[in-house]
Amino acid sequence: LLASAGLLVRSFERLRATPSGFAVDSIATLRWDPGTSKYPPGTINTLIERVRGVPGVVSAATSSSGVLRGHGLFATAAPAGQRITHADFMNSNANQVSRDYFATMGMHMVAGRDFIPSDAPQAKQTTPVKVIVNEAFVRQLFPGSNGIGERFGTGTEGGIASGANEIIGVVSDAKYRSLRDPIRPMAYSLEANFDADFMLNVRTRMRPESIVQPVRQAIASVAPGLALLETDTLAQAVDEITAPERITATLA
Repeated sequence: LLASAGLLVRSFERLRATPSGFAVDSIATLRWDPGTSKYPPGTINTLIERVRGVPGVVSAATSSSGVLRGHGLFATAAPAGQRITHADFMNSNANQVSRDYFATMGMHMVAGRDFIPSDAPQAKQTTPVKVIVNEAFVRQLFPGSNGIGERFGTGTEGGIASGANEIIGVVSDAKYRSLRDPIRPMAYSLEANFDADFMLNVRTRMRPESIVQPVRQAIASVAPGLALLETDTLAQAVDEITAPERITATLA
């Protein structure tokens, strides 16, 4: 029993110490739902700027999916012109983010550049969509290259990948769904508006829990119709992820 307890405790400690790739201890997250409300273009930028003005906030950015929540978007990606095989099925993750997302989350650019306003996808896109990928994406899809300027597409098995996406930057690897999952290829695109629920990620120099109420007030001043679905911190998300191991180790 003592030997088992020791192994379980060490297993919990290893999982808890697994690098996430994010600034876990300084980020609060709030998920919002616009519902049927319609907001003019640029509202999300106004919202983020208002949140950045809250005392104690270092930076803020939105994303279509939160991290370390046990779920996320999958995609099947392959280099432009390459036939998509069964081995490529759901080989990568995807997330739509606002500018400054990587700085907010504590990630860093490895190559290329960050997003600029003109990178936002257009209704009638005539040029490749500008995307930023992680290091794992480059290692798996473009070995031997730094990834910058490479094009890739998504699709189904048997099809030929288009060059609809162009890599403009490579960002450091980070976990996505869970600390338990291995690092997977990840592609980020720029989203300047919202028409579905989204995550607001706020980095603060204070305790993340203390920033939630001031941020809620700032959001209400810009978009009072937004419904708050959940509030959390990345530290709490890590605690929830490691709860089974912690409980088992404690019982043992």
